[in-house]
Amino acid sequence: MEKYTIEHQYQLYLKRVGLSEETMHEDQRIQLRQTFFGAFGQFILFLETDIANMEENNAVEVLESFKTEVANYYLSITQN
Repeated sequence: MEKYTIEHQYQLYLKRVGLSEETMHEDQRIQLRQTFFGAFGQFILFLETDIANMEENNAVEVLESFKTEVANYYLSITQN
């Protein structure tokens, strides 16, 4: 069940973006962890309040749209 924790997802995120808590400044580590957990919590609330009430096809469309938006965001910052 360890992979089904927010902490595990946070550690995966750090690996994906090439960061390590051991090498971060303390303020950066605290702010990044708070931001990640806050964003994860917001997404959980979104799933409970919005996605759960949608038709399955619409819900899938919205989630795919989010996935595309995140990919486009990271592409845009890596191209600059």
